[in-house]
Amino acid sequence: MLTGTSRKVLRGTIDLVHGCKGSEGSERETVLLANQGVDNKTVPTILCDEDDVAGNHGATIGHVRPEQLFYLGCRGLSQEQAESLFVAAKLEDAALSAPTDDIRENVVRLGSALIDGFEEEIA
Repeated sequence: MLTGTSRKVLRGTIDLVHGCKGSEGSERETVLLANQGVDNKTVPTILCDEDDVAGNHGATIGHVRPEQLFYLGCRGLSQEQAESLFVAAKLEDAALSAPTDDIRENVVRLGSALIDGFEEEIA
């Protein structure tokens, strides 16, 4: 998630080396652009020195759509409250799908710093 005037560059590399026949490398990125002034660059690289392998990169990057803000606005939420819902949802998803306990703890710590009661919500 990028807010304010944040900038991010992801230079992810999947290296399918010689001898890894039948292997698969995957990389997934999801970025919520919460403000117009943010700068996101995604530069995936798949290096391959073997046959019969699969390298996959997927990226979902975007702003909260105006129709989503309108829908939530019609239900009494301000733009800030609506964007906070999307931020909380992304952080909850990251915490609940974290591959390790250390990563989950780091996401929970970030969520708790940004959102009151975050840790209790996902417990």
